[in-house]
Amino acid sequence: MSESFVNIRVVYRDLPDLIELVVEMRHRGWSAIGSIYAPPTLLTQDADPLIRWSRDPKESVRLESSPSRVCGGLVMEFSTVDSAQHVRCELEFQSRQLRRGAAWRVSIEIPTELGLVERFGRELAALGKSFKGEARLEGLSTD
Repeated sequence: MSESFVNIRVVYRDLPDLIELVVEMRHRGWSAIGSIYAPPTLLTQDADPLIRWSRDPKESVRLESSPSRVCGGLVMEFSTVDSAQHVRCELEFQSRQLRRGAAWRVSIEIPTELGLVERFGRELAALGKSFKGEARLEGLSTD
């Protein structure tokens, strides 16, 4: 298992209005877990552009839920970093407000590769259809 990953799963559904996602991330010695609310279409609408990008990564691609102080937010931006098409995922996450005034943010950058990004996109699409299972982006070892 990789030392770096982002894992997304659905823990609550209030269809057709919203879903609650738990986002877990780890990179080297850092880890975080939190939840956000998002529209149920978020996962499927983000999956197709990500899969297309992984096959032809010309520009960066950005996946974004609507960040807010009440619901939290998730932004993942994928880009290649060199001519060999090594990939980085810049992730910004703000957990939903757990109690008045209690929210937190984390930003990390995870090195990964195009095949792992495509697999993550397919897992997002499957999660967006069934709301079961998880979507996991594996990072590469950075030793």
